Amino acid sequence: MIWECICPASCGEIVQGVIYGREMLVSYTVDVWSKVRLREVKNAKPSFYKAQKALYLSLKKLGLSDLYNHLEIAIDTDIPIGKGMSSSTADICAVVGAVYKMVGQKPSPDEIAEIALSIEPTNGIMYEEVVLFDHLEGKIKKPLGFMPRSRILLLEGKGIVNTQDFRSRDFSGQLKENEEEFFKAYKLVEKGFEEGDIKLIAEGATKSALLHQKILYKPYLEGILELVLKKGGLGINIAHSGTITAVIMDENEDLERVKKAILKSPYRFFFEKIYEVRPVKGGIRI
Repeated sequence: MIWECICPASCGEIVQGVIYGREMLVSYTVDVWSKVRLREVKNAKPSFYKAQKALYLSLKKLGLSDLYNHLEIAIDTDIPIGKGMSSSTADICAVVGAVYKMVGQKPSPDEIAEIALSIEPTNGIMYEEVVLFDHLEGKIKKPLGFMPRSRILLLEGKGIVNTQDFRSRDFSGQLKENEEEFFKAYKLVEKGFEEGDIKLIAEGATKSALLHQKILYKPYLEGILELVLKKGGLGINIAHSGTITAVIMDENEDLERVKKAILKSPYRFFFEKIYEVRPVKGGIRI
C-alpha cells in the first residue's frame, strides 16, 4: 500500500521579529510543493532524518508505533533546500498527513504544528490562512486571512543558510532593540489582511526585510528594492533566515518588466534563479 500527501512551501516571511513581546513571524505559502509517499514494506530503511522523526511521532500519537519499521518514506520535492522556503517543515507536514491518511483520518493544523515544533522551529504553513505564529513554542496562532490577489517574483539567492546553525546565534539584542519598528511593520501587514490591501502588506514586509539587514545582511537588498519600486513593484519580502527575496506586485502589474530589469542589472549575479510563484492556501492536501 502507498499513502501520499503534499504540502506547499513558504515564500520566506512577510514579517519576523519581536511582536507582542515575543519572537514571532508571518509567512505565506506558494505553489511549490513537497510530496511524500509512505510505502508499506517488510523492513524499512531510515532515510530523511526530520521526516523520520515526524513519522515516529505521528505513529506514536495514533498508538501505532509498532508500524515504524514497516513504513518507508519517499520525498519528491520542488522546494529548494536551505533557501528559507520551509523545505523541511513542508516534508514534516506531508509525512504527518500521509500517516493520518493511512488510518482514514486528516490531522488538524494544530496537531501538525505540535509535531513539527517538537522537531524544530517552524512556521504556520500547516494552516490554510496566513497566521501570526509563535515559531518557537506555538503558543500564539492568530489567523490573519488569505493573501490578497497578487503576483510574486521569486529571486532565489545563491548559497544556503542552515536554519539550526542560524538559530544557534544570539540575535536577541538586535530584535529587542527594534521591537517597536517590528510591531509597526506587523500592524501594517495586519491592516493589509483586514482590508485585503496588498500594498499595505508589501509595505510592512519591506519594512521587516530592511530591519533584518542588521541580522542577516543581504548586500543587494536596497538596490533591488529601488529597482523594483521604479518598475511598478509594491515592495519585497525575504526569507529572514534564508537566501530568497520575493518581489510583491499587484496582480495587474507587468511582472516580466521587473524580471527583465533585474536580469539586466548587476544584481542578477546574486541569484541562482528568478521565476514567478503564485500564492496558494496553506495546509496539507491528502
